[in-house]
Amino acid sequence: RYKLGDGVTSREITYYSDGTACYGKIFFPKGFSAKGKTPGIVLGQGWAGTHFSIEKYAARFAERGLVAMAIDYRGWGESDGFVSMVD
Repeated sequence: RYKLGDGVTSREITYYSDGTACYGKIFFPKGFSAKGKTPGIVLGQGWAGTHFSIEKYAARFAERGLVAMAIDYRGWGESDGFVSMVD
């Protein structure tokens, strides 16, 4: 569990990877404006992880002024698709 910092907001989104719908959750810093330029970061969990275990880190980055997005890779968590093992 985590608590959003003062003024930090979040929004669930869908992004696409090679046409496959994937889950993401974006965290916006206090005073964020789409008209401005704000640095951002994308956080992806290691093998077999999902956004749930890294959202707290994305929230902390947003507290420090970055736009941060925690994602599920294709085939994991809330994302569509399947995991393929390539030799």
